[in-house]
Amino acid sequence: MLNLGLFLANFGATVILFLVFAACALAAVFAGITLRKKKNAKDAESDGKITEAEA
Repeated sequence: MLNLGLFLANFGATVILFLVFAACALAAVFAGITLRKKKNAKDAESDGKITEAEA
């Protein structure tokens, strides 16, 4: 019974770490997409004036 408990605890920790890693990866991808959109919007604007709502 102790072995099963240790296995479940180990498995749970692994799953939690994987979920944290996946969340960080998704956040990084989302931040990269957002920054790229803002940069493209600034490049498309001729005079460089852009509001936060347009970006």
